[in-house]
Amino acid sequence: MAHKFSSKKMELLESDERRQWQNPSSILQQIGLRKNDVVVDLGCGTGFFARPAAMQVGSEGKVYAVDVSLQMLTECRRLADLQGISNLTTVLSEEANIPLLDGLADWVLIVNVLHEAENKLAFLKEASRLLKATGNLAIIDWKKQQTAEIGPPVTERLDMQDVLTLVSQVGLKPTPYPNLGMYHYGVIASRDGRP
Repeated sequence: MAHKFSSKKMELLESDERRQWQNPSSILQQIGLRKNDVVVDLGCGTGFFARPAAMQVGSEGKVYAVDVSLQMLTECRRLADLQGISNLTTVLSEEANIPLLDGLADWVLIVNVLHEAENKLAFLKEASRLLKATGNLAIIDWKKQQTAEIGPPVTERLDMQDVLTLVSQVGLKPTPYPNLGMYHYGVIASRDGRP
């Protein structure tokens, strides 16, 4: 289903204010993104995480920016081009049917997206399929608490314990990162439980 996003929503996704409470470069460093990694950013939106990831992995690395919205991908590509980022590929996808090869990624990122997924288990299975044997899944989502005027309603948010359970159900071993910024938690998962 194609969503049309307002220019205001698009601007919010890229705002300096957002960068203050969710700094993609420092979060990607914190979780351990390295030079030459292959990254798949599921639900990449405007590329708020995908573009910094592309810069961190360097010219030998690769980022696949995946979204169900052509509008978001078009903006992601435009911003990447403005920044001279050439190691980022946009991919139009369905939520649980991603047109990428098995075992492609060192990292799969799911940032502020899992709470929106219609079938969370199918979505996570698909994310897991994309991981190399030694790959990591990084889920970053909203803490299940009220935040002033930002983020989804509390009723739509996922408790971190629920995410740990879902990740375990797709055969990955999760490690909680309770604080990835003021409003977010993280869950890093891999096949061998090594964060």
